[in-house]
Amino acid sequence: MKKFSDNELETLLDELESDLTERKQSFKGDAPKKARQAVCAFANDLPNHNQPGVLFNGFIQAFGRGIATAQKEMKKNGNPKIEFLVNQSAVLCTLRKKA
Repeated sequence: MKKFSDNELETLLDELESDLTERKQSFKGDAPKKARQAVCAFANDLPNHNQPGVLFNGFIQAFGRGIATAQKEMKKNGNPKIEFLVNQSAVLCTLRKKA
């Protein structure tokens, strides 16, 4: 079975989720069940990638990638930048449709 290099894993982490990658912010709530479902989907390999799938746990905004990736995808779709309002107890993210 193929082993991913650190650079390959970083590239996968920068990309959107796919049938080869799954992300979970934590292993709380229904995340363990969803992770098991993802692992089963990786094992079934219905798209016939013949590659291992990768489950990232705790990497939603790790290393500053989550916001940058979201901003990049919004720009690529022609949408305005994401607006952030931050206070001591919450972060509000506003995503607007393209005009």
